[in-house]
Amino acid sequence: MKIEEYPKHGKVIHISIGNLKVGNPDVENGFAKELTHIPISEEVLDKSVTVLKRKNQTSE
Repeated sequence: MKIEEYPKHGKVIHISIGNLKVGNPDVENGFAKELTHIPISEEVLDKSVTVLKRKNQTSE
């Protein structure tokens, strides 16, 4: 994961997701196992949450 700040879009979070089986006709077996780069704005990510199950605190 990587977080960047852009003047026009604000914070953009870059994530990847693995252990998937997503239909994709452009890959060999017709299914993608991972999505390697998903840039998403903090605003859109916050709006996508329907139920917050747990809030983790991370230490730096």
